[in-house]
Amino acid sequence: MFTLITVIISLISNSINEGLFVIYNLGVALPSLGVTVRRLHDTNRSGWLVLLELIPIIGLIIVMIFCAQKGTSGENKYGESPRTSFEKTAVQNSFKSDDQTSGNNQIKCKECGNLINADSEYCSYCGEKVIGNGKIKCIDCGTVIDEESKYCPECGMEI
Repeated sequence: MFTLITVIISLISNSINEGLFVIYNLGVALPSLGVTVRRLHDTNRSGWLVLLELIPIIGLIIVMIFCAQKGTSGENKYGESPRTSFEKTAVQNSFKSDDQTSGNNQIKCKECGNLINADSEYCSYCGEKVIGNGKIKCIDCGTVIDEESKYCPECGMEI
């Protein structure tokens, strides 16, 4: 989205005035570099590959292909996937509760270990998707899998 908005504003500023175009592009050069490096990290590649853009035409095409590829699911050597971490934070903020469930129909959350109602779709403490009866939903694709599974068979995300 950053790149799309930057290109649109750049085209508009170029049609208005070339000086405005130059000033705008100088202003977004550093943030664009940061976004490109972050995107390369999402695909489990070094940010130094951004230097390929110094090779005329071919380097830019290579970096664009790298940035257009799907990011790695879960964590890679550069950290957790921003999409996964955003989804977990959103779920945690939406479903956190100070109530402790009671009764015999409880299961232990795989993520945080707290007891929760077996009928709950989300853990009220950490926000992890829970199905119950030893089943959980993959946070990446929503596939129901066994609680003991290390990887989702559908998308390959590490559980």
